[in-house]
Amino acid sequence: MKKIAVIVAGGVGARMGLDIPKQFVRIPIEYQGKIIEDKEVLSYTLDAFEKHHLIDEIVVVTLDEYRDHVLEDARINNTTKLKTIVTGGATVQESIRNGIFSLEGYANEDDVIIIHDGVRPIVDTDVLTDVINVCIEKGNAVTSLPYNEQICLINENDENVTSEYINRNKLRRVSTPQAYKYGALDEAYHIAFDKEIGIYPPSYTNNMMVDLGYSLNFSNGSEKNIKLTTPDDIITFKSFKIQEYVKKQKELQENSEVNRIVENSVNLLDVEEYKEEIERYAQYDIDWTFLSNKKILISGATGMIGKCLIDILMYKNLNENLNCNIIALGRNREKALNRLGMYFNNDNFHFIECDINRHIEINDAVDYIIHAASSTHPLQYSNYPIETITANVMGTYNLLKLATDKKSKRFLFTSSVEVYGENRNDVDKFDEKYLGYIDCNTLRAGYPESKRTGEALCQAFIKQYDIDAIITRLSRVFGPTMLMSDSKASSQFIKNSVNSEDIVLKSRGLQKYSYSYAFDAVIGMLICLFKGKCGEAYNVCDEKFDITLKDFAETCAHVSNKEVVYDLPSETERAGYSTVTKALLDSSKINELGYKPSEGFDDKITKTIHILKKIYQIKNTN
Repeated sequence: MKKIAVIVAGGVGARMGLDIPKQFVRIPIEYQGKIIEDKEVLSYTLDAFEKHHLIDEIVVVTLDEYRDHVLEDARINNTTKLKTIVTGGATVQESIRNGIFSLEGYANEDDVIIIHDGVRPIVDTDVLTDVINVCIEKGNAVTSLPYNEQICLINENDENVTSEYINRNKLRRVSTPQAYKYGALDEAYHIAFDKEIGIYPPSYTNNMMVDLGYSLNFSNGSEKNIKLTTPDDIITFKSFKIQEYVKKQKELQENSEVNRIVENSVNLLDVEEYKEEIERYAQYDIDWTFLSNKKILISGATGMIGKCLIDILMYKNLNENLNCNIIALGRNREKALNRLGMYFNNDNFHFIECDINRHIEINDAVDYIIHAASSTHPLQYSNYPIETITANVMGTYNLLKLATDKKSKRFLFTSSVEVYGENRNDVDKFDEKYLGYIDCNTLRAGYPESKRTGEALCQAFIKQYDIDAIITRLSRVFGPTMLMSDSKASSQFIKNSVNSEDIVLKSRGLQKYSYSYAFDAVIGMLICLFKGKCGEAYNVCDEKFDITLKDFAETCAHVSNKEVVYDLPSETERAGYSTVTKALLDSSKINELGYKPSEGFDDKITKTIHILKKIYQIKNTN
């Protein structure tokens, strides 16, 4: 499927009051006494399409006497995607028609044709991406924005009087770029010109398509997407270009700082075994095209799950052109630089330092949201009980509200095995309908009860705002992306083994739990994101990993040739510990979606410990 831009530059621009057509006016951009850019209007426009990763070819429709000029200017500016130059017509619709007809015998029916005015030189990357993606999904797309002004109808008898208005909530401003499937567009122009439907000024492609009976789909627009019609518009254009320049200079300074930090830090991707795990799981048999050219927001980006998920998706971006745009949320930029800094200069990765318990401001469209931010270990539950609750309640509410506002395709809430509470000794394993006992009048109850509330919020938003949300209930998780601050018993065992220490067990170790390897948990979440049913909850676990705490400790000890020793917990630690003695998950439901974790428990514990040992060796060497 080709994406071909048809840039219409055939007008004469009489309202600009110039001797030459406005698309060929040269506009130098000056900032602090320095010329930072100096091009013709059309060249600015072509540059945006040339640089966009989804655009394959460009067709320019222009005045016959300017064909050679356009070709030479494209050569000077290295516009390599320019396919052909077509002579325009007497009207804008004739010009667009000529551009479309020039592709007959070349373009395929499903190719995406993006029509754009040559005198709209500020083409936002996200706007262009969205109009293409909506067209691919729905057959066509028109760039649009809400209408914020009041609209009044002129009185029939006196044009200076009004007695009627139009509800602005029912209006959208439509402009270019617009995108259509070639087959339907070519046929429409033939019919329109044969029957003289929607071809006369001020009609444009969108008017014509509606007149022919088509329904059009809105995509996201931008206030910067101005059409240069008057001299005042040029002043506004210059202002926007200066803003872009200042922003880019700031980014370059930040990127320099990012490079310095990344160069001086040690990351999991420095370990060959970890890179092999990323590559292996990136080849998991799921439909990765689900995320192709989409934007996904991930909260808890620096956590065990977030780090693992981002590494897999960025591998797909860097090696397989997935083009999945990631918005990563986290509370600490420095921590994010240490964990994810190698991606900060990549166009497909954007880190936002924020507190999800407060209002979250995202300007771009967001296709999918994965809420993976949460306190996840006993010392956090004990020392920061309020933050534990608010992340699961207020954080979830704010992200659900964002999903509603952005009309996201799906929201995934990362819940926990702990929502089931204590086993009432009436089942061996928890399926998704089970409900156990939780003593809500305890400090420790803050985590499971707030996870339950987070799930209830998902159901409320589904009902009230008709969003698509699903829930994944993760078992206890381990893996090489774990944080060294993690105080869960299993994480402590792994850290003891990494440090070649005896494994300290603070109980008899008879508690029996379900576990998941971090990579398997991420794959399970993605399968639910792709295939799960709206409103449903799914247990994510590997039933091969149903094991007692004692056996977990002994496995870790065996890897490092150490012993298991017993030690009573401190009062602070005990306050954060779960009182549950058996919490096994039934994975039948997610298995029906195609979830099949591979390898055994011993293999994955061994990999985890070996990878973390390598990290410590690299740090000590440096």
